[in-house]
Order: sequence, then C-alpha cells, then structure tokens
Amino acid sequence: MKEKNNYGIVIFVLLATCILYFVYAQKIWVSRLAKRPNILLITVCSLRQDHLGCYGYSRNTSPNIDALVNASVLFKNCYTHIPWTKPSVIALTTGRYPNSVIAPGKEATLAELLRSVGYLTCGIVGTNVVKDG
Repeated sequence: MKEKNNYGIVIFVLLATCILYFVYAQKIWVSRLAKRPNILLITVCSLRQDHLGCYGYSRNTSPNIDALVNASVLFKNCYTHIPWTKPSVIALTTGRYPNSVIAPGKEATLAELLRSVGYLTCGIVGTNVVKDG
C-alpha cells in the first residue's frame, strides 16, 4: 500500500502561520510607533532669535519656521554651553558638557539612542564643522 505524503499540508500550515504572525507583528509595531511623538531637531549656526517671527519679529523673515512652530512646540528659554558650533552640537546631541565629552564619535548620540528604541533617524548636515566632528 502506498503511503500518503502530508509534507505539502505541513508546509502550507507553517507558511500560513508565519504570514499571520508577521501581519500581526507589523500591526503591533505600527501602533507602537504611532504612539511616539515625531521629533525634529533643527540647529542653525548664526541665526538670531530676534529675527524670527515665532519669537515676535515683525518682518516676515521665517514663514516656514513660523508655520512649523504653529504645529509643534517652541522653546523660549534656550541656552548654549559654549558659543561655538562644534562643541555646542556635540553637547546637544550627547547630553554632556563640552569639556566632559571623552571624544567626538565615542559618545552615544541622541540619534543613536532614539534609533535603539525604534525611531527612524536622519541627519542633514551642511557644514564640515559639524559633519567631521
């Protein structure tokens, strides 16, 4: 008597189980990401606060920044550790004072910490002062 081969049924059940698991896992992942706020950090070298509309300047010098502020959070009391771009950005992104940073590139940065908990991160840099740090 010939034995019946049930491998096709087993493979089908395993494949269907995997597909259902990944669909379910993706829904959980998407719902968890939806609960997290979007974070956009803009740093600009040599931009004066008193020339931005969101801080009360009367001329229309910053319409896009002003529109972004209307849909987000604006910090009005911000201070720098040092008035020099490179160490100031290092301090901002590592959370350490400029004189206590061990070495640029050796500290965990804000982007790395956010990425480790599931955020998608991106950096757009227009100056070698920060990029080569």
